[in-house]
Amino acid sequence: FPLSPFTFHDKLAKLIKNKKKIALKSIFIDQLELPSRIYNCLKMSNIYTLLDLLNNSQEDLMKIEHFRSEDVKQILG
Repeated sequence: FPLSPFTFHDKLAKLIKNKKKIALKSIFIDQLELPSRIYNCLKMSNIYTLLDLLNNSQEDLMKIEHFRSEDVKQILG
């Protein structure tokens, strides 16, 4: 039985999403050239990869000890 185009599209979309997730997991925050204070705050909060960082909301980031609103703005660009 051939796959319906809809099913194929879903599988393809899921595969692309997973590939992006893998790519984000492989970019570590030390590669982002962040100021050392921001880098240290993120590390202390167990944020090591870009995926970890993106899984946090702005509110989550503001709860990090010694993290300032300017830091969040700098990360968000």
